[in-house]
Amino acid sequence: MKSFFDKHFIKIIIIFVILSPIIDLLTSLTIRYNIFSIGTITRGIFLIFCLIYYFFFYNNNKKILLFLILIFIYIILFSINNYSYTNISNCIKAFYYPILLLILLDINKKNHINFKTDYFIIIIVTYLMLIYIPNITNTGFNSYLDTKLGSTGWFYSSNEISGIISLLVVLLIYKTFNNNYNQYFKIFMYISLLILLYVSLTIGTKSIILSIGISAIFLIIIYLTSLIKRKKIIIFTSILSSILIGSIIFITYIIPNTTFYKNINIHLDYLEQDSISSIFKDGALIDHFIFSSRIKFLNDTKDIYEIDTFYNKLIGIGYEKSTKMIEMDYYDILFRHGIIGFILYNILVLSFKNIKKLKTETKCLLLSLLLSIILSLFTGHIIINPAVSTILIFIIISLINQLKELPCKQ
Repeated sequence: MKSFFDKHFIKIIIIFVILSPIIDLLTSLTIRYNIFSIGTITRGIFLIFCLIYYFFFYNNNKKILLFLILIFIYIILFSINNYSYTNISNCIKAFYYPILLLILLDINKKNHINFKTDYFIIIIVTYLMLIYIPNITNTGFNSYLDTKLGSTGWFYSSNEISGIISLLVVLLIYKTFNNNYNQYFKIFMYISLLILLYVSLTIGTKSIILSIGISAIFLIIIYLTSLIKRKKIIIFTSILSSILIGSIIFITYIIPNTTFYKNINIHLDYLEQDSISSIFKDGALIDHFIFSSRIKFLNDTKDIYEIDTFYNKLIGIGYEKSTKMIEMDYYDILFRHGIIGFILYNILVLSFKNIKKLKTETKCLLLSLLLSIILSLFTGHIIINPAVSTILIFIIISLINQLKELPCKQ
């Protein structure tokens, strides 16, 4: 058994992550037809598989082993204090990320997990195609239950899928313009980029558009800076002018015809406002329009937390005293899992020096990590969602491997 794990473990986990879009597709279909959530089952089995290998067949790090035991003790205490299926299942989902992260970081330290950036491209393109194809064939599902427009393709959760795509956007843009692919595959990459743009404007969520904007600005600055260093001023001026003109045309003629823009108008009508500028005159309107009432939910949950017992402040109030999630991951962890849960959860602190000396692909992975922090704070559904956090874990592993410049081996 040990020889099987040693020989095949890394290959199995890589294949599992690459199959994430298919798992989420099957999850959507099983949930919509009231069968079961295949995603919950498969990701649960995946976590158990990793735990079995780490605890029984791997020469594990004693400090990480101790930390994992502390997390499991916390989960038991939380479950006893907040005994219900909803609380226990949400607790396990929330702590899926730190448990799997600790295990795979330790394994990667000794047995290099060579998760290539090209694998991320396979993942994001598959997600995009499984949104684009149903949209153009009118077989996709709506992103929202209310009056807002948008389609999430054949997937179930627009927030979850948007989170995954948002983390991988910068890698897709970078790989499209900086690769050694053959001519036909380059055309495929350009088409994928256009599909990304289409999906970002039709899915209805803000996170993908935010990530595209940040990623595009980031890569443009890197490219224009390189032109200045090489003293190619004419090319620099031509490209900068083209970008500005293209941006004006895009904002003026394309954006107004998108689902994203129509949702803005629907939201303004709902709030009985004539323009976006009028929103910024009232804090409650800003919260509703920009943050989808997350600040209100934050304050409501904080009020419940503050009047609860000292023990619950340490362990957490759970998921039933305040059923509406804040959808700001760090605050959800703090209030629902208390001070102890919050401290145990935030286990990873990465320090990066000499960032200017990093190759652009590594900088892209760094930006993906930064985007995960931003999106976790403002839109949620990142670190407390197993589907998204699994992708994030492999982004972190790929980043660490590139920073250490480990030799590639499978």
